[in-house]
Amino acid sequence: MGTPLTQKELDDAAFLDFVGKGDVDKVSTMIAKGQELDAMTESGETGVHLAVNAMDEAMLKLLVANQAAIDVPDKKGVRPITIAVLLNQPKLFEILKNNRADLTIVNPHSQSTLLHTAVWAGHEEMVELLLRTGAFKGELMEIEDADGRTALHLAAFRASEAVCKMLIDAGAQGVGAGDKFNMKPAALAERSGRKKSKEYLQECETAFTAAMAAVKMKGKLKSKEIAATGVDDSA
Repeated sequence: MGTPLTQKELDDAAFLDFVGKGDVDKVSTMIAKGQELDAMTESGETGVHLAVNAMDEAMLKLLVANQAAIDVPDKKGVRPITIAVLLNQPKLFEILKNNRADLTIVNPHSQSTLLHTAVWAGHEEMVELLLRTGAFKGELMEIEDADGRTALHLAAFRASEAVCKMLIDAGAQGVGAGDKFNMKPAALAERSGRKKSKEYLQECETAFTAAMAAVKMKGKLKSKEIAATGVDDSA
């Protein structure tokens, strides 16, 4: 026979069961009696994970109001806000964001950001919502997942042309870069049969290449000018 469960383990199991079932009254009663909110399932999911998975706004608000930790990852590095993004639940997302969920954390297992998640799921509304937060600029926009793919790479392969445009308009720079399999966004769009995305990304790649060539040429001309005159007036 195995070791008997402690009272805390029994209480935690009951608490998580009530959360999963959406039983607000019983969860409220347990919290009032001192139930700890850090209980986890075997896979590392907290009550907040379960509430978001169940798309239970009332339960999530109850847990958050009682100071439940909202950014704890499960054993796969998935946080509750990641689930809200994946399930395309803007109300749940906003509850977590407004209670200081960190939008910038990168999953240590998949190396993916929340933007990767939204794009992979093809949720235009959620991509737009994430971009509006202003968090996904510069380095965070260009983070590569475990396959060397930025959000733009994933958009090319999985999402609509509109999502690709959103990312480019928001400053995505990886249109000319390959993933770890040396696939550029336009090539990924072609592979998944997304003709409009492919054409748009090819246009962007051509424009990007031309712009980089112009910058390179300008640099060469400036170097020649400095060498000839000994004067650098760029300061």
